[in-house]
Amino acid sequence: MTSLNDRIAQFIVDRFPNEGAPVELLCVDHNGTYVVPFPCRRAEGAWRNCETNEIIEAEVAGWRPSRGSAQGKPATRRPEHLLNSH
Repeated sequence: MTSLNDRIAQFIVDRFPNEGAPVELLCVDHNGTYVVPFPCRRAEGAWRNCETNEIIEAEVAGWRPSRGSAQGKPATRRPEHLLNSH
């Protein structure tokens, strides 16, 4: 099992991301830590869900850049055989 310190070491804890940038949040509660399962952003002084703009009501322990596109969705690659070779 990953220790709390190991888990937090994977996240940025000493500053906020750029305003509006999609990120993954690490939150902590009485059960331990968890990554919020949707992209979030820092805006208007609060952590918010990127899609719904709802405020995240959790204790945020850290953040890291979202794994995916600017909208926080998973990046996809086109199969090589579909690319134009000209």
